[in-house]
Amino acid sequence: MVIGAILSLDFLLLNGGIVDSDYDLIGQLMLGSLFVSGLMVARCLFQNSQAKKTEASEQMGMSS
Repeated sequence: MVIGAILSLDFLLLNGGIVDSDYDLIGQLMLGSLFVSGLMVARCLFQNSQAKKTEASEQMGMSS
């Protein structure tokens, strides 16, 4: 997301000065950052679900 924000500001304020108007590169970088962001969100959701399962099993064990 940070890369996308930097590239967007570069495009808007500097007319693509940072990447020398190579818009294919911008598309690839933004696609890559989208995949990384998606993987980070999926990992967070997986860890939260695992933590809830562990917490639920611990509570079941304590109530027995």
